[in-house]
Amino acid sequence: MRGLIAFFLTVLPATLSAQSFCEASWVARNMIFDRAGHCFSSALGMAMFDNSNCTGSGPTLTPMDQEAVRVMRDQEARAGCRVNTAAGPTQGLIAAWQEYARLFEIPAVDELGWACWGYSGPTITLHAGTGMNTPQIGQLASGQSLVSEDWPRNGWVYVSVLTGPGGSLLASGWTAARVDDSMCAQVAG
Repeated sequence: MRGLIAFFLTVLPATLSAQSFCEASWVARNMIFDRAGHCFSSALGMAMFDNSNCTGSGPTLTPMDQEAVRVMRDQEARAGCRVNTAAGPTQGLIAAWQEYARLFEIPAVDELGWACWGYSGPTITLHAGTGMNTPQIGQLASGQSLVSEDWPRNGWVYVSVLTGPGGSLLASGWTAARVDDSMCAQVAG
């Protein structure tokens, strides 16, 4: 399987476990619902998201958000994810919430992951959303590496910047810049 779970478990075992994937996906998916006005009723949902401005239990999602939720649910089903919504937040759930809360658009995992080890191109600015007018939240510089398993939005892709295979996470965010294989010492995916 070339999806996120297999990729992260083989390439980045020190930074993301199967449980971490499940928790991050649960948070990303439910953050989309929260931003659309969903009222959470589970103990975990109410602990993680603010119901003070909710509008109901079946908010209308944009077509792009509907597809993102579908993709995430498919990935969670393949991974056998089971997040205990009767319990309180774990450190993994809180970390995922902190990661996604700073974003204007929430990334959704796609089946096709890609990695560029030893990037040699120009510095790329990472944004909080899919637009140049969104805040700059990081960058990819020459010598670093990047991983992307995100379902693209509006010509933008969500990437994670690492020190290298199995290395530390340095930054993450959205970019419209194109990285081709010639800019990488090694390509995976």
